[in-house]
Amino acid sequence: REGPTDKLDPIANAANAYASACVVMRRLYEQLGKGQLALPHRVKRVAQRLVDLSAGEMPAFLGVTDAKRGGHDEAQRAVNASILTLAMARQITTDPVLLSRLAMAALLSDVGRFHVAGAFPGAGRMVPQLGGEQESRVPASAAMLLTAMGRVNEPSVMRTVMAYEACWVGQRSPPGLLYDGARTSTLQSHLIAVARAYVEAVSALLGSPSR
Repeated sequence: REGPTDKLDPIANAANAYASACVVMRRLYEQLGKGQLALPHRVKRVAQRLVDLSAGEMPAFLGVTDAKRGGHDEAQRAVNASILTLAMARQITTDPVLLSRLAMAALLSDVGRFHVAGAFPGAGRMVPQLGGEQESRVPASAAMLLTAMGRVNEPSVMRTVMAYEACWVGQRSPPGLLYDGARTSTLQSHLIAVARAYVEAVSALLGSPSR
C-alpha cells in the first residue's frame, strides 16, 4: 500500500518502494496480457519514487535488489534493472527529468520480449524462451508497444528510443548495425542494457530459466 514514508528509515523506505514497484509492474503485465495498452499513471509514480530514493543512501537503495527469491519473477527483474540503471546514471547526472525517463525505460524494456513470446507474465503463466529470429524482433516490438502505451510526445519518444536501443544492444547476436549505421546508440541505452544483463545473470545463478 502506498502512503507517507517520511517517518521510515532508509532501509524500510527502500523496501516499501520496492514492494510497491513490484506489485505495480505485475499489474501492468496482467493488463498488457489482456490487450489493454494504456500506461497507468502509477507506473510513472513508481519511476519517480525510485528516482527520489536513488538520491539518498545508496546501500539501502541497492540492497533491495538482493532479494534471492526474485529470480523467477519478471516484475522483480524489471524493478531491479531500473534500480541498477539509476545507480549507474547517478554517477554521471543528477538531472531528475533524464533519470525519470531512464527509470521508466528500464521498467518497460521487457514488454517487447513478452509481446514477441506471445505471453505476458501473470496468472501463473511462464514466458517461453525466444529463438534467434524472435529475439531480433524484440526491439521493434518494444518500440511499437511503448509508442501505443505512451502516445507520441517528447517524454514517450525519449523513453521509447532508450528502450529500443537497450533491447538492440542487449541482443546476443544483433542482425546488423543499429539504424543501419546512421547513428550510434545512446549512453542511456547502454546503462539499461548493462543493468538488464546483470539482472539476467544473477537470475540464472538463482536457477531461473534462461532467456
